[in-house]
Amino acid sequence: MRSMQLMISLGAVAATAGACVSSLEGEPEPTVAVYSQAAGSCPTNTCGDGNSPVIDGVYFWRMHVGSMPGLQNPEGVQIVGVQKGGVPLRLQVEDGDRFQAVTPLGGIVQAEGPGLIDTRIRVTSRGKLYEIRIAAVQSDVFWVGSPPQQLWAYDFRYRQINDPLQRAERPLCSEGDGDPNKVTALVFAGDLYDPVTKEIEVGPSTDGWLNIACVDSAIYKMEKMGHTAAAVGKGGIPMTSVAQRRALLNMWTANVCGNGESFTKPGVPIRFRDSLALLPSTSPYYLGAFKPLDAAWRASTEAIWSDTGAVCLTKHRLDQPLEPYAVPCRDTLPVCDDLLGDPFAHGHVLTRVP
Repeated sequence: MRSMQLMISLGAVAATAGACVSSLEGEPEPTVAVYSQAAGSCPTNTCGDGNSPVIDGVYFWRMHVGSMPGLQNPEGVQIVGVQKGGVPLRLQVEDGDRFQAVTPLGGIVQAEGPGLIDTRIRVTSRGKLYEIRIAAVQSDVFWVGSPPQQLWAYDFRYRQINDPLQRAERPLCSEGDGDPNKVTALVFAGDLYDPVTKEIEVGPSTDGWLNIACVDSAIYKMEKMGHTAAAVGKGGIPMTSVAQRRALLNMWTANVCGNGESFTKPGVPIRFRDSLALLPSTSPYYLGAFKPLDAAWRASTEAIWSDTGAVCLTKHRLDQPLEPYAVPCRDTLPVCDDLLGDPFAHGHVLTRVP
């Protein structure tokens, strides 16, 4: 079993990324994507309006759990301890995406799954001390794999503990779509994401770092689609290359030009197929019948996506009937018609606007 020891006598938590709004959207479920910029609504990658971890306005992308205390993440958030019922614990991650609470020295498993409820993780941010509580744990599953394997989804709540006026708990996930029930998150290690460039980092440099992927965020969807190191082998999910993962992240966030800037917004329907054909036909994102010779089908093709952005662009998901969406690199991209005979020779993901 792949196990990351979170070397903190009291704790661990993790972060994914904040963003302005979502892109990734496909039908009813995903509504807010991580790492996406709302067109014309806020500075690129800084406003944090997406469904991502946030502590008093500080949106963060990752947390370090490999030492005690953990290293500060780029946003200055740092883990300093974990306990449950007043008993100091240490957290570890089994199989890349499952929390366990263990004794600090012996490493004896004390709790996992629902047994982690009321585990409390202390972090500092901008000189203030906060407590993140695991308020609930529920079962979830991957979108892919046969049969789809179980995931644990965690409801994280936080409060400031050194200010008597700020003791009310608030969701760690930002509820970007306004639904108070959609505050759960997946936790996984092995991949790190740059919210500005959309690059994905793997390998030894990721040791000790962890993501909290709030529901419907882009990296939540990356894990659910099996495009992470943590997902490999679960339900037969194959190993995906970093290039394939970047292509999928570019698709979710509409990183058309490949420079990290996203062009999308919540609730935009999208259909797609990846070169590994992982997505089941029951998914609301499923592309459906492939009809490259049908003129109407070709006209509703959006793009082919690679690790460098969009390889071609026919109909952008934000296009109006008489007005194409203003993507800066649009004039440099060919339409996709001539590439549809063998789209996966050119990229990893094909999208269509339904």
